[in-house]
Amino acid sequence: MTVNSKLLSNKFTAFISSILDTGNLLTLELKAKANGGSEVIAFQNVVIQGVSSTVIVSESKSLGIMLLALLFFIVSQILSRQKNDDNRTRIYA
Repeated sequence: MTVNSKLLSNKFTAFISSILDTGNLLTLELKAKANGGSEVIAFQNVVIQGVSSTVIVSESKSLGIMLLALLFFIVSQILSRQKNDDNRTRIYA
């Protein structure tokens, strides 16, 4: 019987394999099949190691956000005053 092209024996052997993907969930399935009467299969000290990676997210500068908020406020005030002026004109006309 072989695993990753390595012939198995009666001694425990370490197997190393890389995972070339990312995610936050890992499902590990250990499957074995015996086709004879005297075969024994065992798994011992299963270890999974990983390397934490840092994700950098660029954020907008706070000055830009403040300027957009100020612009929005000024435009909304102008539109509100125009609407009030239109209502006053209708009342007095």
